[in-house]
Amino acid sequence: MDEAQKKARRQMAARQRIAKNRFRHSLLLTGIALVMLLVILLGNLIVKDRPFSDTENRSLAQRPSLSLSAITDGSFFTRLTDWYSDQFMGRDGWISLHLRELRWLGQRESGGVYLGKQGRLLSEPETPDEPALENTLTAINTFSAAHPELHTRMMLVPGAAAVMRSALPKNAPVRDQLADIRQVRDGLDGSIQWLEAGDVLLRHAGEEIFYKTDHHWTSYGAYLVYADTCPAMDLTPGIFTIYTVTEDFEGTLASKSGSHAQRDAIEIYGLPDDSLQYYVTYGEDTARSCSIYRREALEEKDKYTVFFGGNHDKVEIRTTANTGKSLLLFKDSFANCFVQFLLPGYDRITIIDPRYYYGSLDSILNGGVTDVLFLYSADTLLTDASLADVLRKR
Repeated sequence: MDEAQKKARRQMAARQRIAKNRFRHSLLLTGIALVMLLVILLGNLIVKDRPFSDTENRSLAQRPSLSLSAITDGSFFTRLTDWYSDQFMGRDGWISLHLRELRWLGQRESGGVYLGKQGRLLSEPETPDEPALENTLTAINTFSAAHPELHTRMMLVPGAAAVMRSALPKNAPVRDQLADIRQVRDGLDGSIQWLEAGDVLLRHAGEEIFYKTDHHWTSYGAYLVYADTCPAMDLTPGIFTIYTVTEDFEGTLASKSGSHAQRDAIEIYGLPDDSLQYYVTYGEDTARSCSIYRREALEEKDKYTVFFGGNHDKVEIRTTANTGKSLLLFKDSFANCFVQFLLPGYDRITIIDPRYYYGSLDSILNGGVTDVLFLYSADTLLTDASLADVLRKR
């Protein structure tokens, strides 16, 4: 055997050893991964399901019940996937680890959240559900036409990504939500007065008008819009006293993205007239509260619920303003911090969140309502169908 053949055999043997080692290495990694998955699966089966995630501020899917009908229609496997995703052992840690990986790879988005400049988080604007939106606009127009005696107004609030463009990651593909808002405005009948929020916020885009870690606007952002739209709402702007109630707020965008590098302050605005009194009732509860603020919420994860304690199907506020005006407010959570500015302007404010309200509007409308305001974030109105259902229920 000559030297060339010996060299070829040695090279062949070396390649075989390398291939064998690679196979063993892959087999080892596969075995470790399977063991880890088995441990996690057993952990998920043994550990009691968590009903709620404080980090993500939402209810978690629970273990589905096994039944023949659920298997037949496929719903069991859908719920099983949701349960496994929500109850995955160490889920919160994996989300944070995934974020660090994305940053290392140079990505600027995580979980539908833009990782903006200076640590600011901005949610991706929702794509409109066109059939649902058309249905909603038809219901609003029909409602307004049926109640010409009411002063009906609408305000749609854009998200931070539509307003604070300079805070977005470079070249981020952001939907033009302001154009979507104009579509809504143009689809309303002339009897509905449009209250412009987007232009006001754009004029103050460099200020703290949105939280860094949450999708809501700040009380300051809401105040700027309130002050600008007071003439259109026949209100007199008041001089409010500002109180910072916490500087340790970490909102929903931090939870969704896994980014926990920032904290926000929450401000509330004290009434301009100390003599003004009011009380609040929730739903059908007869118990009264003397404040729209829930201080105990400042000890919880979602500190934005300091306003009303969160969302409710129906809230009624009675004041001593003696204006002769009564407001019916249809809203999502963006209105929760806006109501504090409306207290001096109305004798009664009835707040309806259509996502949770299943009652009739007749008794409310027959109770002396003079004004109606639709106040929504654009993301909610462009995708949610619940408002149309409530407006059509008689």
